[in-house]
Amino acid sequence: MTLYAVMQTIRQSVIVFIILALLSMTGYRPVNAQADVRPQVQIITGTLDQGQTIRYLISDRSAGDVLYLYASSVSGNLDPFIGISMGDVTLADIDREISAALDAALARDDDPVNALMESARAQFLASSDDDGAGYDASLTFTVPRDGDYALLLRGSYANPSFGEFELLVGVNAPEILTGTAASTGDRIAVIDQGTHLTAASVEQITDSVSAQTGLNAYTLEPLAQGDTLYVYLEITAGDLRPLLVLQDFSGKFIRIANNTNDEPIITLEYPFSEDSRGYRLTVLPRSAELQASAEYRLLIGVNDPQVLTGTADITERPVIDAPIAVTVWLEVDQISGVDQREENFSIVGSLNMTWHDPLRAFRRDVCGCDQQAYLGDDFAGFTSPGDDITWPEYTFFNQQGRRETQTRGAIVSSNGTVQYTERFTVILQAPDFDFRLFPFDAQVFYVRLELLLDENHYTIVPDIERTALGDQLGEEEYIFRAPTASVTSEQGISRLSLRFEADRNVTYYIFRLLLPIVLIIVVTWVTFFLGDYVKRIDVAGSNLLVFVAFNFTVSGDLPRLGYLTLLDTVLISTFVVTSLILVLNVYLQRLRNNDHEAQAKRIDRVAIWAYPLGFFALTALLIVFFVAVIA
Repeated sequence: MTLYAVMQTIRQSVIVFIILALLSMTGYRPVNAQADVRPQVQIITGTLDQGQTIRYLISDRSAGDVLYLYASSVSGNLDPFIGISMGDVTLADIDREISAALDAALARDDDPVNALMESARAQFLASSDDDGAGYDASLTFTVPRDGDYALLLRGSYANPSFGEFELLVGVNAPEILTGTAASTGDRIAVIDQGTHLTAASVEQITDSVSAQTGLNAYTLEPLAQGDTLYVYLEITAGDLRPLLVLQDFSGKFIRIANNTNDEPIITLEYPFSEDSRGYRLTVLPRSAELQASAEYRLLIGVNDPQVLTGTADITERPVIDAPIAVTVWLEVDQISGVDQREENFSIVGSLNMTWHDPLRAFRRDVCGCDQQAYLGDDFAGFTSPGDDITWPEYTFFNQQGRRETQTRGAIVSSNGTVQYTERFTVILQAPDFDFRLFPFDAQVFYVRLELLLDENHYTIVPDIERTALGDQLGEEEYIFRAPTASVTSEQGISRLSLRFEADRNVTYYIFRLLLPIVLIIVVTWVTFFLGDYVKRIDVAGSNLLVFVAFNFTVSGDLPRLGYLTLLDTVLISTFVVTSLILVLNVYLQRLRNNDHEAQAKRIDRVAIWAYPLGFFALTALLIVFFVAVIA
């Protein structure tokens, strides 16, 4: 090789060395070309509660890497928001900066919504709210320098929401921006176990268990991948030492915790590697002695290890899956008839129920609405939505025959709040009628509503303030008072009893029955001033027929009772007195026919005052005896 060729080789080597040194200073690292362009896609699913933030770590990213992100709602009304920050930035830092920026904007009288969104975006290297389809979040982020980054996923700052989500995370995979991509099996983002929740959830229960009554079971709220369950059970009284059992939706035992060294404390910890529903925590007695029992304090928490010490703070977010509370109120427009003989009554009214079911929540961007109405023929879509979504179907427990429904419908808000209304006519049984004080009686009318699903699903909460009677009920015989309500549990079924008390309007009975009876008695008494005993016999006999007619009139309105009513006692007294007067007049006429006129007149002078006084005294005595003893 010539000297010139050697010099050329040396010069080229120096140039290459200088170029490599410069590239090294700029952070360039040569990589395999095929690996550099290979798309990587990770699909993450989970559930976001309202106000919850999930933080993922994206580690060891190189400058120039392009991240593609897409977050969409799978269920609920979730409006996702995603943001990229440096890996050392905490949720507390972000929340503090957003709060400070929002306070400053409000002090300047700026639009709070715009100020909130702008202050939120300012805390991230890149962020997205509605850049995808509808309310979906879509983001392309070019890594500026080597290092670790954090991906934060939550509901939009401007739109409180919740629900299940799908998060697509990719490198060199621009197809993610369409919202659809196939997973390549790569693990790009890893959930940050320690900080992915804005707040832990802790709930406390005090209860008792015994070998005689059996176990206590508590169904847990749905748990997300990465959640950790912590349980602390402390025996506060009793000699029973139970087991603490965690079971899945099928009843399979997942974990069993026992107290050691006969200590009164049991703890349990379990991490969830996937989204889980229907898990149940059971306090199980292990003693065969029927008299063994224990009272305990149960502290259940998610993502709060402080629970294991028994000192964790109770939070508003529940851990136990409580049944859905259904608020019920009834508007009675008309009582179209009270059939005392059949002991039933018919009402025309409107039943209203409202409840909150997260499974009913929906995306507003899909329908372009905040409410969905299920009316008329569309109501079938409300009662049969699929996906294990139920509704608090009900029946009137004291219903007689079929209920006639004029209209019914439901309005569902995007957050899962449901308002149900039904206009109906129904005949209800009234076995609680008591006619002992008839016609001065007060009756009780019940509307008993019973849910078909058990209390693990729904419970009734009466709204007595909105339960009301119409101004024109159409039933003039009764004067109704304000209703009262009570809720009972019958074999695990929630039952609502609306109680309407009503006083009978006695005007009809006073002027149609009682006053005519008094007048008949007075007319009969007036005939005593006549000396014709035969006429008196005719009048007394006619009165007996009148009282028989009264008796049939009253008995036609009432069932064949096994007891006497107050009006029965009055009619009985009139029968007895009138019959005695009839017998007396026959006796006086017989004395006259046998030439004992003087004796008949002496008796008649006594009877003319004894008759009214005796009648009213006997009637009063019977009434007092009836009210004091029989009624």
